[in-house]
Amino acid sequence: MTAILNDLGHKRTMNSQNTELFAQLNAGLHFNLSNDFGLIRATGDDARTFLHSQFTQDIIHLSDTDVRLGAYCSAKGRMYAIFYVWSHEDAVYLLMHRSVVETVIKRLRMFVLRAKVILEDISAQFAITAYVGADALTNAIKQSNAQCTRLGILPASLNEWEQPNLAREIRITPMEHLQPTTYAEFTLWQWLEIMAGIAHVTADISEAFVPQMMNLDRIGGVNFKKGCYPGQEVVARSHYLGKLKRRMQYASLTSEQIPPLTIGMDMYSSADDSQPAGQLLTFALNPLVAKRWDVLYEVSLPMLEHDAQLSISEFKATWVQRKLPYSLADEPSK
Repeated sequence: MTAILNDLGHKRTMNSQNTELFAQLNAGLHFNLSNDFGLIRATGDDARTFLHSQFTQDIIHLSDTDVRLGAYCSAKGRMYAIFYVWSHEDAVYLLMHRSVVETVIKRLRMFVLRAKVILEDISAQFAITAYVGADALTNAIKQSNAQCTRLGILPASLNEWEQPNLAREIRITPMEHLQPTTYAEFTLWQWLEIMAGIAHVTADISEAFVPQMMNLDRIGGVNFKKGCYPGQEVVARSHYLGKLKRRMQYASLTSEQIPPLTIGMDMYSSADDSQPAGQLLTFALNPLVAKRWDVLYEVSLPMLEHDAQLSISEFKATWVQRKLPYSLADEPSK
């Protein structure tokens, strides 16, 4: 693997280097996600109906060629986890950040009661990898065979660099079928997630946000017609009764120093620096622009008005608000 992938911290100011990275991305790169993501399997006669009653996503009508985003919420509508969900044969699978797997299983088991459902953490049985490239699956499309399950997910938008959207997929492979593969730097995958406009709930921010605050309603993660689930009234009220005042946003910061970024850290606005305006959700070093970090963060939208400037406490950086790859404009209620 070339130096452009082995050391994302080096400067990249030459167009030839950017061209090389684009060429590698389109030709196909693999990433190891097993350290950061975990897998839950639900089986039993009542697995689909039970999960349908717990999640923001329609599970009953999930077909064998679908992969969908969803969330598991508390009674207050705050998310324990964001996940990808799919079915295979008689089982339903949930892929989420590894740090919240135990919490999700524990809470789901509290409500199983007499339902015929078995919930298992099967993360150790599978290799969880990702693939980007021109031949990756289309978003929301799933393909499976005995050797691998492929999940088409949100494409990364590279419009800022006048490049087409980059197809991406996640692959779930039984450990006995895993083939030796060269993996690119995980930091690059984190950056592509930001370019797709998606952040995941980790243990640091579990139970902090309703789905709309992380834009899950804009990327297919909330079904407003499916009926009741924990927190459904709160989520529906935010959707039907007015403009949401908190949303996930995308920005970049440039600094000569490495910023002390951590998930869940407070961010401040010059509009009112007496209290936090929002929280950091995810971040990654930009592989195309030197000394630039790209971030997704949740914020009170009034704190961005009138050219307000964002900041991290006791750290100087130049912040630039940037456009998400999807619209946040209010849509007519249906």
